[in-house]
Amino acid sequence: MGDNFLRQQAKNFRKRKDLALEKTSHLPLFRRPDDFNRIFLGKPCPNEAYTAGERLWAMLEPQDQTVALVRNHQKVGFVDGEGADVLKDALTNQDGPALVPMRVRHILGLSQVAQLQLSEELRNE
Repeated sequence: MGDNFLRQQAKNFRKRKDLALEKTSHLPLFRRPDDFNRIFLGKPCPNEAYTAGERLWAMLEPQDQTVALVRNHQKVGFVDGEGADVLKDALTNQDGPALVPMRVRHILGLSQVAQLQLSEELRNE
């Protein structure tokens, strides 16, 4: 094959690679609309409490691969159940910081377990 042909193939490959990298770097963390309607259950740590409407951050802990809820750099609880699996998958596949903003929608009676939803600001990404 001619040298010009091989150079053009290499140039086209680099162009396609750069376009693919640019496209994947702008994908949102949560793409499905039902992820924003999903209710996540957040259990508080001892001596911690949530308030309705409060903004918390979900973060994947590297030691035990649990999803922690953080307020002002302090762990205040963790996400449990099926919702934790969804967040683990999303946070481990994400490039960049492993934090997701969440809102406390409702607090359940005696157990003080919070019903959380993904923050609306993620929709705009």
